Amino acid sequence: MTFYLKLQRTIMKNSILNLKQKIMKNTSLLLLCLIALFSFTSCNNDENTNVADDQMNSSLSAKIDGVPFSAPDLNAFAIKINNGEFTSYTLTGIGGIEFNETISISIPLSTGVGTYGLGEGAIIDGSPLNIGLYTKTNLDDPANPESWFAETGELEITSVNDDRIIGIFNFITRTSAEQTEQKNITEGVFNLRIL
Repeated sequence: MTFYLKLQRTIMKNSILNLKQKIMKNTSLLLLCLIALFSFTSCNNDENTNVADDQMNSSLSAKIDGVPFSAPDLNAFAIKINNGEFTSYTLTGIGGIEFNETISISIPLSTGVGTYGLGEGAIIDGSPLNIGLYTKTNLDDPANPESWFAETGELEITSVNDDRIIGIFNFITRTSAEQTEQKNITEGVFNLRIL
């Protein structure tokens, strides 16, 4: 009986040792696979994140009567419309301390990289063709924002492709019956993703 018990214990011991070795081998293999998978996905995530970040990064900034204005990321964008002959761009930045200010520039007959007049600098049939607009919304009365249209100014597109438009701008607003105060928009810079 003792021989039989010794044999059984030896078989159990060897089985347990074999099981431990298999578990260790499988655990090591699983651990190596996980490390490789983690390393591979980490690299891919970093690359994808950088691409996504680059595509999402947008900005439009300027000085309004010397006061800095900034419209970051999702609050700054360009809309492109192509009719086959000309491309139209509308550049928009929503910012300011309370995010109640907007700078918007519309160039309906863009031919790409180049310099464009704003306001009176680009008139067709008595109306400004390229429009620069600064709007400030009173948060207590958002239905009645104050608007200033460009009287004179300039926009320079320095780079444009299917995804992004980059350049500089400045304009001085005109006075009207509703708005007697002029605004001086200077040092305008934009780097916008195109929607």
